[in-house]
Amino acid sequence: LAIGLTTRPYPLFRMPGWNRHSVGYHSDDGHKFCDDATGGQPFGPSWTKGDTVGCIYNVETGTVYFSLNGYLIGGGATGTGAFSGLESHVYYPSIGSDGSATVLVNFGAAPFKY
Repeated sequence: LAIGLTTRPYPLFRMPGWNRHSVGYHSDDGHKFCDDATGGQPFGPSWTKGDTVGCIYNVETGTVYFSLNGYLIGGGATGTGAFSGLESHVYYPSIGSDGSATVLVNFGAAPFKY
């Protein structure tokens, strides 16, 4: 699985972060990807079934943060975020899977777990 942001249109067969104007945090290796289908960069722990993964996008600053089970990953504590400079496009929340998966998505209609 991968969670992130993409622009439209985005190929349905590509994980977030693999194509231009997209970013993603991938479950299999914990790497972050930005316009990169070749391996990404080490970022945080891998994640699996039962984990709660968050993607926080500050539209005003163009900064993206990720969290895992309630803890900000990478530059979250310092305010630098996982990615910055994303204010020049309209981004949409995205989830990618290379197989069957069941996910629960919360955009704020219910209280957040963390």
